[in-house]
Amino acid sequence: MTEDAAAAPAPAAATAAAAAAAGSAAGAADSGEGAGGQDASSGGGGGAAAMAVEEKWENHFVSDAFWLTLRSIGIGLVPALQELDSTFRQIQDVKRRPGHPHQQYLSGWVRSYNALSGIVYADRMLSSLMGFYGLVSRWLSQLPAEQLATVPEHIISDMASVLEHLVTFVPTQLLAATPPNALGPCVGVVVDLLRRGKVCRNAMVRDSLAKLLRRLLESDRHPSTADLATVASDALLAGDRVATSNGLMLLYVELGKVLDTNGVVFDKNSARQGIAELIATTLGLAATGGGGAVGGQLGVAPAAVVASEVWCGFSDALLQESVFLLQDAMGRLGDLRGMQTEMENAMEWRAQPEDIQR
Repeated sequence: MTEDAAAAPAPAAATAAAAAAAGSAAGAADSGEGAGGQDASSGGGGGAAAMAVEEKWENHFVSDAFWLTLRSIGIGLVPALQELDSTFRQIQDVKRRPGHPHQQYLSGWVRSYNALSGIVYADRMLSSLMGFYGLVSRWLSQLPAEQLATVPEHIISDMASVLEHLVTFVPTQLLAATPPNALGPCVGVVVDLLRRGKVCRNAMVRDSLAKLLRRLLESDRHPSTADLATVASDALLAGDRVATSNGLMLLYVELGKVLDTNGVVFDKNSARQGIAELIATTLGLAATGGGGAVGGQLGVAPAAVVASEVWCGFSDALLQESVFLLQDAMGRLGDLRGMQTEMENAMEWRAQPEDIQR
């Protein structure tokens, strides 16, 4: 994928029109007609060979509206959802802590949240949004790999961000407002892109897709939102589950290279822990052919997975991280012994600050 929208392929309408024009030109060629409707095989035009007709398709109103809608989601809806998320967490933080220093702002935050959520979470808004994303997903699923690689990254990351927010905050409303056959293609594209790491090369974009998939699978904890988990399980079962697990393993390794600093294992926001749970779930589905909760026990991996080169890299990463964690734990034993020595002198220990004593 690319960060530049200029090289991206035309949407489905323009692609279909180009295919129709190509079909007409091919029909004309099969009938022996060249440019101008003359028979090229008859030797007309001084025996000159028929000139190939080359059509150059440009964006017009439909495709312009398509790209403008995608970009407006990124610069309008995504920031609005981020603001809702931030405001909601501020409200919850103030309510949990009596005497909070920002208590005087609570009423204003509540009014802002209610006003913005009334617009963003409106049924008509959700229905239009999911209908559009269903169209986008069907278009993406039909693109060949070389064209899919040129799609701007913000299209995928924005879709993942929007869907994860809606699944987290308004899952039942999302299910009720989503048009038929709209959510399935969206989740199908998410799983497909996780399988195809060579097409979607940005590890952070694929990480956002993995977070969305995990959030969907976690929805089976509540009966009212279990349909979301069913959609995610069906998407995992619909394709090559070995390829899905390989894609997740590759993401685990790549994400470690992005997040680790100076050889220190640092799993920011438990990103790789979530991916490891997804791998266990995917391999469980591959072994049983049925649904499974997120974070299921990882049993014996299928032979096709173990034989893959990705599995070797994934196993090597796990071993290196295990060795690092063991060495880090052993290195802290000296610090622990020093603290025990200080605690033996009761007077000196009581003189230590309370945070150290705790």
